[in-house]
Formats: sequence, structure tokens, C-alpha cells
Amino acid sequence: MVREKVRLVPQIEIQKELVAKEKLLWAGCPKQGLLFRHHDLYLIPFGVIWLGFAIFWEVIVVGHYLPEPSETADPLYPILGLPFLLIGIYFLIGRFVLDAKVRAQTVYGLTNERVIIPSGLFGRRIESQFISELSDLFLVEAKEGRGSVVLESEAEQNGKPALSFTGGSNIKQFELTENAKFIHRLIQTRC
Repeated sequence: MVREKVRLVPQIEIQKELVAKEKLLWAGCPKQGLLFRHHDLYLIPFGVIWLGFAIFWEVIVVGHYLPEPSETADPLYPILGLPFLLIGIYFLIGRFVLDAKVRAQTVYGLTNERVIIPSGLFGRRIESQFISELSDLFLVEAKEGRGSVVLESEAEQNGKPALSFTGGSNIKQFELTENAKFIHRLIQTRC
């Protein structure tokens, strides 16, 4: 059985979250597919070193058992290296796949009263904030009209790390959307 990819329609997803007298002004989604970010310049080499060491560990430890186990070899050592292998594989491959899947399940909405961000890979999480309560709002422009409209400052994160487990950002934002400058202006006119 072939599993079909279900694409979310931003307008429909945001309409589900509207309350009485609320009007949808804009709906969109982040850039789709695999994505490399600036912090990958550091994380990819770190992942290569991590995975290289984990593979080296496993080769040495397993090689210690071949062709026959030595009396001093502890059978637990090969198992201890497996979590490090899995972490290395996640650093190099898994986080890109997970980030792409999370972005595929994320939509953004702007109403006359709120910004709304439904997302979630394993369950639905709805983030929403009244436009009148936005204290920091700024635009980070990228190529071809894409960019991010950041809705909270680092100080407002309340101790959240800047990067999430998926490799994306934990900062509340409309990330990597088309027509970012238009969205930024639209929010500014509502503040």
C-alpha cells in the first residue's frame, strides 16, 4: 500500500481555529523539504566527528571479540556504543528529516486579532497570541521574498533554548514564508 502525502491547506487549517468576529487576513506555511540553516555549518562537522568516534569505538570493541571473545572483554561495551551511533546518525541525517516533517505539518495564520501557528508531528499544538500583545516584531529577510517574521524576542522565550530538538527554531515566528515583508507590514498595521 502506497501512503499518500497529505498537504495541509493553510486557509482551512486556520479557519478551524477562528473565534466569533475574527477574520482571516493571511495564511501560509514555511518552506517545505530538506533545509540547511546557518547553524548547520557547525553541527554537521560536529556530527561527523561524533559519528566517526562512535563507529571507531564499535569497530575496536567488536574487533576485540573476533574471531573469538577474549576473557577480559566485557559484552556490555558493544551495546554502550549503540546510543552514540544513533545520536551521530540523528545529527547527520535524522534532524533534517524530522525538521522537514515538522514544517510540513505547520501552518501560519494572521487574523484581525491574533497570530495563530498550528503545528505538531505527533499531536496538534496551537500557538496563538493577540497582535496587541506583541512586544517585539521584526523581519529577517532572505532571498526571493522569503523571510521570517519574528514575533517574540529572545528575552520572552522564558528559558527555552533557541534551537529545538529538530534543528529548527524555538522562537515564535512565521519562519521562511513567502512575501515576508508583506506579512510584517500587515502585522505592524494591526499593532
